[in-house]
Amino acid sequence: MKIIDWFWKVLTLIIIGLLMMNPEFIVMSAFIDAIGLEMFSLLIEVQIISVVGFYFHNWIKPVLMPFYNYFKKVDPYFFIPTRPVINEFPLILCHIIPGFIVLAVGESLISTEIGLV
Repeated sequence: MKIIDWFWKVLTLIIIGLLMMNPEFIVMSAFIDAIGLEMFSLLIEVQIISVVGFYFHNWIKPVLMPFYNYFKKVDPYFFIPTRPVINEFPLILCHIIPGFIVLAVGESLISTEIGLV
């Protein structure tokens, strides 16, 4: 733990020193010095997560929704499980891949029929 604390103090000192070299960033370096580099990086992470979440829900999800509905209609075993279900049963992730269960069962039946296994 002492190495991590030492690392953050040295990294904060280096970043504040580099920011104070540029006159436009003097106020930001004082802000980072006041709240700490770890808190500043956490604030940046929260901003990135909120922007990515916004773009996912407004741009990516509407584009992928027709594919999701098509796969639900075509493959009877296709569904996207929730996080608690994945934590309890990790092998359920096979159901996310469209057609995987049908292909795996069909391949196992064919391989036992021809005598490969």
